[in-house]
Amino acid sequence: MIGCGGVGLSVVLGLALAGADPIVGVDLHDEKLDMARDLGATHAVRGGDGATAEVAAIIPGGPDHVFEAIGLVPTIEWGLSIMPKGGTLTLVGMTPNGQHVRIDPLDFSSAGKTLLGCTYGSSRPGADFPRLARLHLAGRLPIDRMITGTMGLDGVNDAFEKMRRGEGARTVIVY
Repeated sequence: MIGCGGVGLSVVLGLALAGADPIVGVDLHDEKLDMARDLGATHAVRGGDGATAEVAAIIPGGPDHVFEAIGLVPTIEWGLSIMPKGGTLTLVGMTPNGQHVRIDPLDFSSAGKTLLGCTYGSSRPGADFPRLARLHLAGRLPIDRMITGTMGLDGVNDAFEKMRRGEGARTVIVY
């Protein structure tokens, strides 16, 4: 899991709920890595120099599934680089328009790799939201633990600034 903000932590919750193991969270912020561990990540790796070697030590053959929740070209390309044969990279981060990622098509076809896009968890709100609510009420999906702050409507701009700085996971606007 590359990026442990609100979206990435949601992926961690889903992976834990599905019984995935190991679950490796990668982020630049220790607070977010701690939260990822709290929500089900079995390992936490600080992004940057040394992250590739650290992930390889945890998963010697490479991760079967990589989720990129930041939406930045360098982190997408890093996700591609750590995928083994038969691996899948799922892009859940929202990359700005006009960005381009370099891929080697032969590497994908000869190694059976997959690249997926996923918006909003590819959910079907009418069916999935009630199920997620039931899981939360049963204590199996602790989404409330992702909330790192609340604010009024007048604080929306501050919330966006905190998000841009990588602070916290999810701020909820209380009206």
